[in-house]
Amino acid sequence: MLLLLQYAVNGLAAGFVIGLLALSLVMIYRSTRVLSFAQGVIASLATYVYYQMQTVWEWPAVAALPIALIAAAIVGALADLLAMRPLRKADALTRTVATLGIVLVLQVVMRVGWGGQESFVRPLVSGGIRAGDFNVGAQELLTAFVAIAAAGLFGLWTRTSYRGLGLQAIAEDASAARLLGVDPTRASMLAWSIGAVLAALAGILVTPTLVLNPLQMTLIMVTAFGAALLGGFTSLPMALGGGVLIGVVQSVTTGYVNVSGVSEAFGFVAVFAVLVVMRGKRGAVVLPGRSAA
Repeated sequence: MLLLLQYAVNGLAAGFVIGLLALSLVMIYRSTRVLSFAQGVIASLATYVYYQMQTVWEWPAVAALPIALIAAAIVGALADLLAMRPLRKADALTRTVATLGIVLVLQVVMRVGWGGQESFVRPLVSGGIRAGDFNVGAQELLTAFVAIAAAGLFGLWTRTSYRGLGLQAIAEDASAARLLGVDPTRASMLAWSIGAVLAALAGILVTPTLVLNPLQMTLIMVTAFGAALLGGFTSLPMALGGGVLIGVVQSVTTGYVNVSGVSEAFGFVAVFAVLVVMRGKRGAVVLPGRSAA
């Protein structure tokens, strides 16, 4: 029983990382109706920037972190400007497929810049808390705090601020939003920048517990799609909660089923399971930018 609880506690940190990636997916989808496959690779690129400054150049984390997040925001804005804006008249499914092009481009950038070999990143904070037989690392606690704060702050911002409401309005009815003074091009770029920053936070927080390579965050992002699906790609709290649930189940499962490849395959299983549950409840799976029949 204690072992089961320890596995569950260990899964919370991974779950919050999955939740952060799910938040980034939701932020973009709510504003553009695009399912971005690029969030994982954006997270990896931002983490490489952080690694270059904090580990290679030995900058303090307080200086490296904001620069890495700014770099992520710029990459998100460029993704919208160079890949999404030329396709603004295309349907959402076409723009969703176009995000795969962003993945390929950024993969090349990382391999040219850093070689693609596995590297290790120092944690933002060290130490931890021991409560009885349970150990919780300080990095894991920081991850949970950041994820909960991000979901709360951005959830409040999208419901109460003019720009936040504009992001949702432009996706629901672009023509009506324009009449209210919302610029769709700026709204889309803002959504992509915010989504990129959230993805970057996930990458920088989880990489010290894993390894840094160009594919690591893309594999985690597959699981994040399952979490975002649980929130219907609209609810930030549900997406975060879905990430935590999936992370805990994944940790417990891989803890007891010690078979190579189980952890990597779990993301695909999670997405499939959520799709089956959603189809059972709604009778149909909704494609990007379309409503169920």
